[in-house]
Amino acid sequence: STVEIRKLSELKATNPYLRLGTDVTELEKSIQTLGLIAPLVISSENIILAGARRYQALLNLGHTEAPVMVVDG
Repeated sequence: STVEIRKLSELKATNPYLRLGTDVTELEKSIQTLGLIAPLVISSENIILAGARRYQALLNLGHTEAPVMVVDG
């Protein structure tokens, strides 16, 4: 799997297992300080499989793109 850059607006946070609506304040601080350490993991259909909290934090910080790893299956 290779890491690509995708627009956040193209990603879909529809996976029922994702932790959305949680407090991502600490994560936002971490991203501001260190940057995004791990890419988001998405399916070939742009559905977020892992990294929903990072996705939320990036949106909150005004980012428009993020590194993603696309996995099949």
